[in-house]
Amino acid sequence: MEDDQTLLVNKARIAEARHQAQSLLKTAGIKSAPVRLNEIIKHVPAHHNLIVRGTKEHLPTGVYAMTYRESGMTLIGYNENASVNRQKFSVAHEL
Repeated sequence: MEDDQTLLVNKARIAEARHQAQSLLKTAGIKSAPVRLNEIIKHVPAHHNLIVRGTKEHLPTGVYAMTYRESGMTLIGYNENASVNRQKFSVAHEL
């Protein structure tokens, strides 16, 4: 069972994630559903030096996407062997 400190930290992380998501949607000019992932991805690089790239190799079994940061650059790699819906979900999760 989680202690009170862990619960507070998790609540803060969730609140920050929500804030970042709302900010990104606002920046991309998205005001209602459906949210098109490609539209969001177009707006992220200008602010975060982001590259989103699919790969059929280099990801461990059961890993659908991962984020790597180095020298001010962020790379989201996703597994091209997964279904298209899984790819979209995984990239959105990483964002």
